[in-house]
Amino acid sequence: MDIKTQSCVVLLLLLLGSNLTFASALTKNLKCYNIKSFDRDGDGYAARGAIPKSFNVLIANRYSCPKGYVISKGDCNDKNKEIHPYRSEVPFNKKDDNCNGEKDETSYAYSTNGFNNSQNGFNISVAINDKILKAQIIAGKISAKITYQKLGLSEKHQSELILIGPDAFESEVRGEEHLVTLRLANLQSDSVYRARVSFHKQLARRTKTIRPAGKNWYYTTTRGDLGKVDQARSEILLSAFKEYSNQQNGLVGQGSRVQPFGTKYGATYNEAWCSEFYSWNAATRMKKIGKKSNTSALKRYFGKNFYQDYGLIVEKAERADWLAMDTNDNGKKNHTGMFLAYDQAQDKFWTIEGNSGKRVAINKRNSKYIYGLGHIKKSQLKK
Repeated sequence: MDIKTQSCVVLLLLLLGSNLTFASALTKNLKCYNIKSFDRDGDGYAARGAIPKSFNVLIANRYSCPKGYVISKGDCNDKNKEIHPYRSEVPFNKKDDNCNGEKDETSYAYSTNGFNNSQNGFNISVAINDKILKAQIIAGKISAKITYQKLGLSEKHQSELILIGPDAFESEVRGEEHLVTLRLANLQSDSVYRARVSFHKQLARRTKTIRPAGKNWYYTTTRGDLGKVDQARSEILLSAFKEYSNQQNGLVGQGSRVQPFGTKYGATYNEAWCSEFYSWNAATRMKKIGKKSNTSALKRYFGKNFYQDYGLIVEKAERADWLAMDTNDNGKKNHTGMFLAYDQAQDKFWTIEGNSGKRVAINKRNSKYIYGLGHIKKSQLKK
């Protein structure tokens, strides 16, 4: 082979290599599940233990499995299309409707207005889905205990047993669901909390747990000093937590057939929608932030109020601020989250995010993934 031929071969190999690299940058390995084998009830969720098949798909189709396949799994009953993960619990039917291992468990109501959220407390509205528990509550035979935690602190606290009866009972709030309203007080202002409620019956010599707290937490925030910025932060967070509840009930994100993935927030079907989630919720109180669809646009929006120095990020971070993240750990921002709290002991950040596992999720992020902070200022708020 002469020198000229060798040069041509080398050039061809280089071109092929660059094309392969370019092609791989435009494709993604996607795990999908065969419908005929693993989603026989057609509810969009493959059965637990389903074996995936990998496909190389274009980035533009990264949420779309080929025809005949689904992207989600975890169905605990593949013979009933009304039973699958991420759906609301059906009251009083003695079934595990959402595949979380519990039947007719209690659940938490969410509202974009919160439930009497103040500087030092908030109400928790608990949906009662069990007939026996409902009857015992009406009869005044049940006490409730609240386990709660301020995000950013490792320790959890428990309230005293509170006797609940007809005065704490509201009927027919959501279909057949019934709500018990409990008050959690003596809390710190400007803070995000999570809480769980368990139900107990007092016997002659001991207290019997009737309904444990379960796995799910209720997330909300106390209000600040009612200044304009603090008020805006509370309203933005309450909006985001409502969307988190919508995800748990299958109304947004992956698994939703009504508003799949980030389409509710302005993203197209196959688009990453973390930034849209932040800007959509922030737009409830912030001007000119709507439809910001990527981290670069949000960075420009915050301008001089965007901080990359880690010390300033920790110092400046407040509820509902924007977090730019580098989840690939390659020095480039690629993901967006909403700041909830900083855990100094663990050096981790609590966040609520869109497009986290293709869903709205609450996470605790390692500090190494935090790229920058967009700090909300009064000048950015609507009048």
